[in-house]
Amino acid sequence: MRLMRLMTDAGLNRSDPDAARPRLGRQFKALHAAARKVELDQDLTVASFLSTYLPALPEFMDKITAAPAARFPKTRLHGGWLLWPPWATAT
Repeated sequence: MRLMRLMTDAGLNRSDPDAARPRLGRQFKALHAAARKVELDQDLTVASFLSTYLPALPEFMDKITAAPAARFPKTRLHGGWLLWPPWATAT
């Protein structure tokens, strides 16, 4: 549910046949801006544990593993990694 809210808040689930698709960089900026507003847990936003950059995946996984369980008092430890489909890169 949070992922769908994140996509909605970022404006990435709307389609207008007359409008150009936003460039990939603009999509990522919108996604990260929206992630700063969606709470993952108490005093913790989705942006804290969100990665969209494939080369950073090992570091991201280490960050999740190293996070103390106490940081997630209302949920279990997890993170989000999103990979955009190839068609999303079209300009």
